[in-house]
Amino acid sequence: MCLSASTANVTFRPARAADVPRMVELIAGANLPPAFVEEYLDGFIAAERGGETIACGGVEMYAGSAVIRSVVVDDAARGLGWPRDGRAVRHSAT
Repeated sequence: MCLSASTANVTFRPARAADVPRMVELIAGANLPPAFVEEYLDGFIAAERGGETIACGGVEMYAGSAVIRSVVVDDAARGLGWPRDGRAVRHSAT
């Protein structure tokens, strides 16, 4: 994947079933276990740029608590600064 240094056009949205294969690829590529992604899909968000899913992260919600799931960014999208603007956190809180 080739990404420019621009941080524009990164969209955060709830993850969809169609995102699961790419999310599993991202999570496994970060040497994390891609277990239970489908089962907890409601707790995941995806970051998309140019029609490509470039990052994902999620939480598993339990009574009164939550477990932060894998939060991963594609190697080609690292260092662009876009996660620091808080959009992912604001989106996941809605």
